[in-house]
Amino acid sequence: MPAPLAHLRVVDLADLRGALAGRLLADLGADVVKVEPPGGDPGRLRPPFAGGVPGKDRSLPFLYRNANKRGVTLDLHEADGWRRFLGLCENADVLIENLGPDAARRHGLAPAEIRERHPHLVHVAIADFGLSGPRCGWRLEALPAFAASGALQASGFPDRPPCWLPGHVAHDCAAAFAAVGALAAILDRTRDGSGQTVEVSVQEAALNGLNPWSIPLADYARVYPMVNSSPRRNADGAYHVLRAADGYVRVLPGTPRHWQAFLTLLRNPEALAGPEWEVALFRLVNGDVIRLLAADALADRKRADVLAEGRALGLPIAPVNRLDEFVAEAQTRERGYFRATRFPHLADGPFAPAPFNFSRTPIALSRSAPDPGADDRQDFSARGAAVPNGGTSGPPLAGMRVVNLGVGAVVPEVCWLLGELGAEVVKIESRANIDFLRRVTLEPDTPNRAWTFNDENRGQESVCLDLATPRGRDLALRLCAAADVVAENNRGGVVGSWGLDYEDVRRLRPDVIYLCSQGYGRGGPLGEVPAFGPLNSAFAGATWLWNHADAPYPAGSSLNHPDHIASKLAVVAVLAALEHRRRTGEGQRIEMAQTEAA
Repeated sequence: MPAPLAHLRVVDLADLRGALAGRLLADLGADVVKVEPPGGDPGRLRPPFAGGVPGKDRSLPFLYRNANKRGVTLDLHEADGWRRFLGLCENADVLIENLGPDAARRHGLAPAEIRERHPHLVHVAIADFGLSGPRCGWRLEALPAFAASGALQASGFPDRPPCWLPGHVAHDCAAAFAAVGALAAILDRTRDGSGQTVEVSVQEAALNGLNPWSIPLADYARVYPMVNSSPRRNADGAYHVLRAADGYVRVLPGTPRHWQAFLTLLRNPEALAGPEWEVALFRLVNGDVIRLLAADALADRKRADVLAEGRALGLPIAPVNRLDEFVAEAQTRERGYFRATRFPHLADGPFAPAPFNFSRTPIALSRSAPDPGADDRQDFSARGAAVPNGGTSGPPLAGMRVVNLGVGAVVPEVCWLLGELGAEVVKIESRANIDFLRRVTLEPDTPNRAWTFNDENRGQESVCLDLATPRGRDLALRLCAAADVVAENNRGGVVGSWGLDYEDVRRLRPDVIYLCSQGYGRGGPLGEVPAFGPLNSAFAGATWLWNHADAPYPAGSSLNHPDHIASKLAVVAVLAALEHRRRTGEGQRIEMAQTEAA
């Protein structure tokens, strides 16, 4: 079965800060041609290196972000290099670049120039502060980009300088948005054959991928004076990092039921028995007391025992893994996420594909990052031209319907993004068991004023159905069967018990695109264990890295990573599946573990 994007060619002119966009499209089957200057991409020299040995072909960040691509060396300042580059663009569907507006103009690659030369081309322009405005000429490296998103302000202990999640996390958020924009524009191009410019601001993308709830929180502060729109850094926030005898765990005792489970895990310390501790906000501002009492209760207990008991009690809990521990986890191994590729310099080392699986068009890792000029002699002649279908005008997904069976952040956010691209989105809810984000309010019994819920579910219609009844389940199934996309992130087995899993919907709508995204993914020993954003970060090793060098325990952040980047990656997968369906008529299931997106 051809990969979803096997018919597309992408010219990738981005450096390391934008290279993930092309990598995502390459994993989905696109023929991605990386263009490097003479001497190679400077990202080839970025540490860390494979085996700890420096070398231009051993940079791990470069090898990861450029796998599955072909590569050519072109000097765009020379006539022959420029001519060959124009030929590549003429025979391509997408151009990705992050030169910045000034350098793009100097190279003759400003949006207006590209549209004039290549009207069919989707031009994705990634710029640190966008293509206009007083800072459009500024350049951001990894740490300043992370800070510009607001994420640094929410990371680390309040009495120390902020800490950060190392790597190009902010730029990778922009790259994910770039892939979303490229695929939306490809779907839109089917109407009249015209390409367009997709502008991606790194700062705006990172804000949306790392720290989006700061926007509605700031708005809330205008309505409720007692709300601080810029709260002080609180390290792990409500997701406490706690030390056991041989390692750390992270917990979220947020609901009354989870708080009682947490107290049971700690053997019910008398100091936490007062009614004031039942108030979530009181617990948040007194997290240091909770950690001290938890340290006494857990100090002599093995981490595996603490995890097992916590899960048996129904407490959201996860290990704070190192990266090697994440790779070795039974859940990771049984799902087979990491691949042994035998790529040069990596031997049998674990290598990560894109974090989603397709039921009909599996992700493949077919080639390592290219050597400089590896494909200079290859033929890049024209591929089959897109044939316009004269569809209806409007946004790319106009005329499509999406059913949101999700709760919390990831899937509802996927659905509002699809809604912003033009789809009609219908959220199925239950009055008896409302989305837990509706409970995040400053006033009791005001579920329609929950700022996080309203942010994640904006632009959506809502229907309340009692899925405990046959009639409610039948109505939900009929609604799903009338949808192009169905998305869910409920605990493993829940949608199956409702009769709303992929196979149930597929029987009535064979071409449906069905997204399921659980914290630990489906299957494996943790497939039915509930998980929340920062617990997924802890499990995947991100919390361990997100730390002060001399901290008493991994500080992490109060941000809900990886929820908001996982949602953008899931949208990439959904759009690719829709493009595959447009060409073949085939629907399929997409499955994504949020831990693997971290």
